[in-house]
Amino acid sequence: MAGYSLDLRKRVVEACEQGQNKSEVARRFGVSRWTVDRYLKLAEAGNLAPTPHPGPKPWLDEAGREVLGQQVRKHKDWSLEQHAEALAEATGVALKKSAIDKYFRKLGITRKKRASTQANETMKLEAPGSKT
Repeated sequence: MAGYSLDLRKRVVEACEQGQNKSEVARRFGVSRWTVDRYLKLAEAGNLAPTPHPGPKPWLDEAGREVLGQQVRKHKDWSLEQHAEALAEATGVALKKSAIDKYFRKLGITRKKRASTQANETMKLEAPGSKT
């Protein structure tokens, strides 16, 4: 869940500074009393801005994603493993093929088999309803 906007935080603090009761301010702005107290403490410290939520850092920075995008445009028929190896050589970041696949999805890259690929056993079966 995202934090409340900086504008709302400022309005809550301003209402309290004008002498309004903290509980009334909480009801007026639809926040908890605890939130009002916390915003007042943050305002005293001089920073009302919401802090970013912790989370894992991305494996690839913007430059790494650009390298991956260029690889895909240049070598459309490479496997995920080939992309991972080339990316490791270019950026020094070793990723598994599942991570490469996730980045493909984030970048909107769909992977399709080449038309020249040989048919597998399933494709060789006759259509349903036909006599063998």
